[in-house]
Amino acid sequence: MLAPAVKLTQSVLTGRSIGTNSASVCGAVASRGQSSVPAIVNQQTIYPSAGACTDGSASSDAGVNNGAMSFQGGSATLLNPFTSASSSGLALDFTQARPGLVTVTANTDFMSGRTPVFKAGDTGVMVKVGPVYGLLMNGVNRQFTTYDPVNNVSKVNPFLSIGVFAE
Repeated sequence: MLAPAVKLTQSVLTGRSIGTNSASVCGAVASRGQSSVPAIVNQQTIYPSAGACTDGSASSDAGVNNGAMSFQGGSATLLNPFTSASSSGLALDFTQARPGLVTVTANTDFMSGRTPVFKAGDTGVMVKVGPVYGLLMNGVNRQFTTYDPVNNVSKVNPFLSIGVFAE
């Protein structure tokens, strides 16, 4: 999503919004583990992790697939639009090393049943253009520098939410 490189203030992200997200497409990408075949990236040996959206990982939870968000001060809350119950809390950092990109940190896990879409401590960025906001969590996957498939198996969860301010 393209956004103007203009620093956002807390007052720009205030109110409630309704939108949709990528959880219905693929709630979590389950890693099948690391490859034993190294790759050279920027003169560094890495052992890539292969992942795929498995049958059970896409969300069928309507409260997860359809998003609502409430913004207040330096925080945001993902809401189940059918019940208004909180699904996850987010801290917003408006210091913006890159103007227009607000750093987001999850305060609580965002779950679809027993599958974490993202977890507390995960980070991402948020942008806003006119009445539309975009949120990307965990957009960069970790690269492993040692071959250790037992300890480095993980879940990789790129999550995108797009919404429009409704109030």
